[in-house]
Amino acid sequence: MSPPSKKTKILIGLVLIIVSYILGWPAVGAIAGIAAYLKAPMIGLIGCPAIYIFSWLMLFAGVYLIGKDSYRLIKEGGIRNFWKNMMKEDGGG
Repeated sequence: MSPPSKKTKILIGLVLIIVSYILGWPAVGAIAGIAAYLKAPMIGLIGCPAIYIFSWLMLFAGVYLIGKDSYRLIKEGGIRNFWKNMMKEDGGG
């Protein structure tokens, strides 16, 4: 089995970054709300920090997978310019 291509790593990294943002504060708020509704503070005390730390780990993994060059392209030129450059490298347009 061959290692994943650069494009595959970048796509997985971007998905991890996006999911980490979705999972971050909204999930912490949802867990806190569930803990309050159930009157079970331990759910909030354990669940909120756990999900928040997990979202940061996903963010770091995503940044690692996309690499320094791709991160710089995204940061400087936005997603549109990033995809244009990716398609040029791949020969897709």
